[in-house]
Amino acid sequence: MSSIRRASTWSRRWGGYIAGLLVALYGVLYVLLSLEAYSLLIGSLLLFAALAGIMYLTRRLDWSGLRAAPAPTVP
Repeated sequence: MSSIRRASTWSRRWGGYIAGLLVALYGVLYVLLSLEAYSLLIGSLLLFAALAGIMYLTRRLDWSGLRAAPAPTVP
């Protein structure tokens, strides 16, 4: 049983992080669905926050250096 737990979450700490993220996600979705009048506004703000967070985390990533090397040509 412990090998299955480790294979899926690596450790109890990672399992706790994943569980916390899932609880937060379900909480946000519950609030979003229960407030029908403000769902578009809240959804737009959450999407903007998610995009801003991803942009902030990847601000120093060199995207042009991630391309695969060109295939060798045969003479």
